[in-house]
Amino acid sequence: MESETLNQYTTLLGYFNGFRENDPTARYLLSISPVLETTLVLFTPLVLISMAYLLGMRWNPSSPNRKRIQSITTIIDLALLIILAITTTYYAVSDLNTLHNYHII
Repeated sequence: MESETLNQYTTLLGYFNGFRENDPTARYLLSISPVLETTLVLFTPLVLISMAYLLGMRWNPSSPNRKRIQSITTIIDLALLIILAITTTYYAVSDLNTLHNYHII
């Protein structure tokens, strides 16, 4: 979540200073609305964390096959969360470097 917030801060700071966003998804969402982009960026990890909790902790399957499905879906969800964290950190660092090169930060 900290990485998402930092990425959003650097994205909006660069956007309002006339720079182009490095992340193609964020660039598309920013072209629609900065508010929409901010909402979706900060909402995505919360959804993944909630799904991991609901699938891994709250769901109580009774058969062995359902237990296996529960484990697989929880692992997939946590893997998506890790991938999201890595890519967000990469784009936040990229944005920080760009803003630093132009002496904004």
